[in-house]
Formats: sequence, structure tokens, C-alpha cells
Amino acid sequence: MDGDNDLTQFTWFHGKLSSSDAYLMLNTEPKGTFLVRCSSRSGCYVVSWVSNDDGLIIHTLVQPRTDGGYDIEGDKRSYTSIPHIVQAYAAHLTRHVPNNGNIRQ
Repeated sequence: MDGDNDLTQFTWFHGKLSSSDAYLMLNTEPKGTFLVRCSSRSGCYVVSWVSNDDGLIIHTLVQPRTDGGYDIEGDKRSYTSIPHIVQAYAAHLTRHVPNNGNIRQ
């Protein structure tokens, strides 16, 4: 749960997916393909995405702020929700790996 957002309603959310499983899901996908998953760090999320045509996969940590919202590793802006992050990065996150109703608990 992301504040008021039930992330399970979004097909890009995969729940408790490991970074190695995320890599396996993304390693043959084109640039811009992404998924969002729970981090091994409590309360945090990760946006895993294919960043270039060579297939480099990046795992970007998303941390909750004490005053609400989220911070992204390497970004000075703050975001109100996980869907807000996906929308803000839409130029880079162009295609998602659907969870097909299989969200890892």
C-alpha cells in the first residue's frame, strides 16, 4: 500500500520480487521496459528498468519521506506517490512488464 494507492491495482507492480528475478524478467526486453517491486529495505520500493539499447538494467531505490511522499535515489525532487513517479518518468519508462495478476506476497 502506497498511502491511498493500492499498488496491486497497477499491472506494473510485482510485489516482493527479488532483484535477480526482476533482472530475469527484464534482460530480454527493449529500452524503457520497467516494473515496480518492493525493496528488501522495509517500506521502500524499487523501479527496475532497462536503461539503454545495450540492455543495462537499473534498480532505482524509492524511499518514503517522514513527512509523506517519496524520494528517489539521485533525484532532488520529491514525489507524492509511486504512480506519480511512474508518470513523472514516462519519457524513460515507456513499457511495463505486466504482472498478469501474479503479485508476489
